[in-house]
Amino acid sequence: MSRPLLAVLACLLLSSCATESAATAPPTVDLGQVASLARARMNEVASATYRTETTFGSQADRMINTDVTGVWRHDAAGSWSTAHVLRTKPKSYPVVDAVLVPGSLYWRSAGSSTWKVAPESEPEAYYSPLGGFALNSGFGAELDYLEPRAATLKASGPDRVDGVDTTRYDLEVDPAKFAALVANPFRRKLHDELVGLNRPVVARVWVDATGLPVKAAFELPFDERRGTTTWFENWGRPVVVETPAL
Repeated sequence: MSRPLLAVLACLLLSSCATESAATAPPTVDLGQVASLARARMNEVASATYRTETTFGSQADRMINTDVTGVWRHDAAGSWSTAHVLRTKPKSYPVVDAVLVPGSLYWRSAGSSTWKVAPESEPEAYYSPLGGFALNSGFGAELDYLEPRAATLKASGPDRVDGVDTTRYDLEVDPAKFAALVANPFRRKLHDELVGLNRPVVARVWVDATGLPVKAAFELPFDERRGTTTWFENWGRPVVVETPAL
């Protein structure tokens, strides 16, 4: 075989190997940059609505499902949001309403007309009204799983969510490293409990072409699995969030 032909074959083989290696190599994405851009875009657009669906349990006939709906806005004082929590399974009934204003959380249990208030400086009281239902206090808290100190990116690529072109990030999150980074004591406790099971949290985040989050989902891999999916919608639509009267 002539030397030029050998050179061509070697080049083709090397190109093929390089292509295969590139296709199977772990994605290289700066998760911190994705999270920072999402937060910056959220504050820039400054308002949205959201809906969250949670599931708890491993058997279909014993599942507990909870839905949360609310609105969010951001201004110079900080973030304002509402949460209406509805238990949808095993039967449908309202659970709690919450209003988060800069520095405080107002809440009332279903059927009550009286609001209670907890300052953010008292974490147990501030986080407990929603933490008791394994819900996050804070709009967009699901994006915390993009934290590169705790998360490993397993895959990323284009995806379409409700007609919107997005990039999806598939993550595995070390619960021990993540627990050390969160202020919410209820959320921290959940992740601490996962450490002994030696199972990662599986999370996914979808962002649009401008960096805004469109959807986020995660699963806490207890034996009775806990899954949460949130859709971020109506970015830029004006919303009203007011401090409740006590």
